[in-house]
Amino acid sequence: MHGDRSALAVASAAIVLSVAGVPGLAQSNAVRWRTTALPELTLDVASNAVGVYAEPYAASDGVDAPPNLTVPSTYRKTLELMLERSPMFRRQCLRLASAPQLTVVVRMLHPSDSGPRARTAIKREDDDRLVATVHINPLGDFMELLAHELEHVIEQLDGIDLAAKASLARTGVRSCADGTFETSRAVRVGSVVAVQARGR
Repeated sequence: MHGDRSALAVASAAIVLSVAGVPGLAQSNAVRWRTTALPELTLDVASNAVGVYAEPYAASDGVDAPPNLTVPSTYRKTLELMLERSPMFRRQCLRLASAPQLTVVVRMLHPSDSGPRARTAIKREDDDRLVATVHINPLGDFMELLAHELEHVIEQLDGIDLAAKASLARTGVRSCADGTFETSRAVRVGSVVAVQARGR
């Protein structure tokens, strides 16, 4: 337990996640900070893989945006559409709502920003709260990028040790040259939410 506390102190520096110009996202290693998942958020974990949500049944249609997720007012309608049409996004929102010690703030990048299409900085506050700031380029696919970034945040909540997973074969986690990690779980979730939300 004492070792975990030391690791948490070290993890108080920002953890940066980013979306490059190619499909897929990168994130830094897990924070070793776990919350209890809701029963309906069952993970389909095969072998050593970082599992994605299994969907044995649809999440309730009556899910609201979690109170700990803030998006710019111009994207509130888009968020409502995602909640209405995407069972996968509703599952993400339930997972975020089950972590009251987490705050997620979404901000828009300047359209001419030459960096990644999206990036997230995760920081532990002095009171042990976790704050994730998601930056998304408005020229990108907001629905896909938001769901993808939120999945990276959820991976942190799940306490996934990305460095350990990346060192094994067929885990769905790979190391990137800049020291971050890419997960097929987040790639899949972002794509699924975008398709569901558009009704395709």
